[in-house]
Amino acid sequence: MFLFSHISPYLASLYLCTPHPKDTNPVLVPHTCPSWSGKTCNYRGSCSDGETGNGTCICDDKFSGFACNECKNPNAYGVNCDKECDCNRGVCNKGPEGDGQCFCQPPFTGKRCDQLSSGCRSCPPYSFCRGDGDAAVCDCLPGHRKTSQGKCATVCSSRDCDENAQCSSQGSKVTCVCKPDYEGNGRVCVPKNPCNQNNGDCPVNSTVCAFSGANKSTCQCMAGMRPVGGSAQFGCELVSACLKDSCHPSASCRTGLDGHDRCECSSEQIGDGWRCYGNLMEQLLELDRTGDHRGNLTETIALFEKGCSLLLNHGGPITAFIPLLRAPLTRVNEEEVCKNHLILGEHLYKDLEGKDFSLYGGGRLRSKGNKKVILMDEPTVVYSVLSENHPAANGVIHIIDGVMISSMNRPVRNEKFSALRISQILRKDDQFNRFLSLVDNCGALPPFRGSGPFTVFVPTNQAIDAARDGSILYMLNNAEHKLQELLKYHMISQASLTSDDLAVVPRIHTMANQVVRVSVTNNVSLAYAN
Repeated sequence: MFLFSHISPYLASLYLCTPHPKDTNPVLVPHTCPSWSGKTCNYRGSCSDGETGNGTCICDDKFSGFACNECKNPNAYGVNCDKECDCNRGVCNKGPEGDGQCFCQPPFTGKRCDQLSSGCRSCPPYSFCRGDGDAAVCDCLPGHRKTSQGKCATVCSSRDCDENAQCSSQGSKVTCVCKPDYEGNGRVCVPKNPCNQNNGDCPVNSTVCAFSGANKSTCQCMAGMRPVGGSAQFGCELVSACLKDSCHPSASCRTGLDGHDRCECSSEQIGDGWRCYGNLMEQLLELDRTGDHRGNLTETIALFEKGCSLLLNHGGPITAFIPLLRAPLTRVNEEEVCKNHLILGEHLYKDLEGKDFSLYGGGRLRSKGNKKVILMDEPTVVYSVLSENHPAANGVIHIIDGVMISSMNRPVRNEKFSALRISQILRKDDQFNRFLSLVDNCGALPPFRGSGPFTVFVPTNQAIDAARDGSILYMLNNAEHKLQELLKYHMISQASLTSDDLAVVPRIHTMANQVVRVSVTNNVSLAYAN
């Protein structure tokens, strides 16, 4: 008796894909689907290949197997697998290539192996009874041949093993082993693909592994790259696409993985894809070095460095009106002058026209149209906007023809109580006595009586009166712990913050462990929200 072997399902996992060598992001390019007798999917199934396929055969209704080379019904035969074997005591020549012949086990014979034959009573092993009745004779089974001693010996044939397998036989057993550069079960062997393991030992991120034959591959550079040391095996590097004029001198040119040049800025800069812009002070220095106003901003820079360097370097967003200044100013408060040229927030000039804005130093500015601006307390002095919308990482610059100096005396900071503690200031200024009363009656020692530093947001008497809905009175009489929590919403214990600090700090953490957001309103005043 003999057995027909079956193809192991695990071979489906051996389907080969290779990265396309010219793609920056490698695409798997599949081999054709498995074949049987030179016919893809045995012409009895559809091949799932291409970039979206997986290289397997989807067999027609009556077929199965790795290459659709078997009948789904294990007892069927014929090219259409539409006939069924009928062997009583024998093995049927089944499958798509079978003809339904019964290989009768001696001494049985006949079309259905249901007759006894005296001619087959002494057949050797690995033989079958061929013929009818007593005229039947012993013949060797397929895959065997008769020796000179009249015995049947196993022989290898193309029917047993893949063309890329080595065949051996022992007794009735045929063994198929794939050749060294192939893998499979012997009945079907597929080429080994080195690219399936560790990118074929090609350097990652710069090369792709290209399948070039059984157990063979080559390393190829990704698009826009060239070999290092003459061979992609050692890695590849980007071919520089940067030319002298690819980017402005303020930007750094880099070659991207797509092979195109890119202009890059530092994290502290902004860019437009060609050049980079630093902070307001850095852009002032550049405007003084190059362009239409070259050499006319030197004294302006000196003035602004003394008056508000921190704001221009680290604050923002800020709109800065920068005056041309050919000679240094004397006997002025540089900080006051500087801050009266700044508006909180970033405003293109078209957004300023016909509107009034509060300057950071306390004055008011009006844009009259036709690129003319005035200070509200000096309406007869008109300033011309010479150029506008110069970008900076933390704002925008408009160049004007003169320094805006107000006749109003607005001190930059209130020094009246500079030598006093916060609690002492609250007791000296009557407009805060409602808040002081809450502090004195909250049942706990106010934190700001300590050494500090502290920042306190003190509501005016009018603000507290507007909040009298009964809740404050309830906390005073029945819930002092809630009143203490309410007061801590107004206090910061980590730092002593000036208005300059608040203008550039997006959020602050109060002693009530709450975050308060700081923003600039449309009328360019500070606003707070929790």
